[in-house]
Amino acid sequence: MASWWRSAWWMGRASRRSTADLATVAGGVAMKQRKCLSMCPVCLSKPRDMAFGCGHQTCSECGPQVADCPICRRPIDTRVKLY
Repeated sequence: MASWWRSAWWMGRASRRSTADLATVAGGVAMKQRKCLSMCPVCLSKPRDMAFGCGHQTCSECGPQVADCPICRRPIDTRVKLY
């Protein structure tokens, strides 16, 4: 009887640990997603620091090279350097 209680207690404890581990993994995934969202959608390597009139953003190296927004395909009429 005592061994059953111990195993049930340990299983409950293990499930709490796995929930905490899942939260840690989910936090890491969320951090990677945030990093991906802050990177340029054209080169995928530099941070977004230029905005267009439509509101979408790229890095300052890719921004001057595109004629249409890479996200919504509108013609770019305004470019603003973000600091």
